[in-house]
Amino acid sequence: MCMTNFQSWIQRNSKPQPFLNVTVQTCAQDYSELGLDDYKVSSLAASIPALADTGCQSFLTGLKVVQRHGFREEQLIPVTMRMHGANNDGIRILGGLVLRISCLKSTGQTVATKQMTYVSNSSDKLFLSREAYTTLMFTQRLGGR
Repeated sequence: MCMTNFQSWIQRNSKPQPFLNVTVQTCAQDYSELGLDDYKVSSLAASIPALADTGCQSFLTGLKVVQRHGFREEQLIPVTMRMHGANNDGIRILGGLVLRISCLKSTGQTVATKQMTYVSNSSDKLFLSREAYTTLMFTQRLGGR
């Protein structure tokens, strides 16, 4: 239920959550720049719809999401990050991936960011962090999914 222009109350469903179509990619150079040369990362790329969640402080995805797109659990970097969901329940983090995330603008220009992406077994979505969202938010029209 919402009030429009302070005129009258109307009953309607909430708008769908905004998703961005992004390309995520691993790159050995990014791991090397972070001193993670021991991780032999093959270059993988996948197009994934990502939930634009401005309340998400870190980039988060589910293990099933990354596996569905060719990434393996063995590629995860050990991390000490602790996270909590909106309901304040703890989110078990299995590890991290260093990803390049890119979007194509309507002008044809690609905009990208690099993010440590935390992987959990309790999610079936890719959540853009607030930082990634603000970098990419003007690159394409948000759409419900």
